[in-house]
Amino acid sequence: INNNSIDKKDFDIIFMYIFITLNHFKESNFNLVKEGINCLLSLFNNMYDDLNNKASDKKYITIVLNDLFEKIADNKIKDVYMNLLDALNDYYSYKEILEILFEKLKKTNKVNILKEYALYIKYLLEVKKILGNNYENINVKNIIDFAIKLSNNSNPQVRKISLDIFSLLYK
Repeated sequence: INNNSIDKKDFDIIFMYIFITLNHFKESNFNLVKEGINCLLSLFNNMYDDLNNKASDKKYITIVLNDLFEKIADNKIKDVYMNLLDALNDYYSYKEILEILFEKLKKTNKVNILKEYALYIKYLLEVKKILGNNYENINVKNIIDFAIKLSNNSNPQVRKISLDIFSLLYK
């Protein structure tokens, strides 16, 4: 996929084709899932620029984050999923991405998922500096609530990451 002249209708068709073909990423073959994520990455990187009114297209990020939410805990797929998360920020704000993720994170207690998203939040705070000067108003309360949830976890690695997040918030 590297034709920048796609229209919104074609984008929708390709986008939904990927999701339907891979049964909303519930496909058991991890190679197919990786390639599906790579297709989405290519679709967003090469074609999304031409679409108008990105704010009204929040449906794309909602579908992606809902269907791929648990893939962060799969070591075979995590890297391509993280690349997709980073690329999505070129089209959506961190605020939009985090709102969707925090809603999903409130409903899960799976240690690997919590740990990986905690590392992602830590990365956003530490490397991307999402609370810095150039970013929109991120709901810090959601980050604090998530860190509190992590600090109550029985896994010591998860609790350690929660302390790291609190430390980064304090800076």
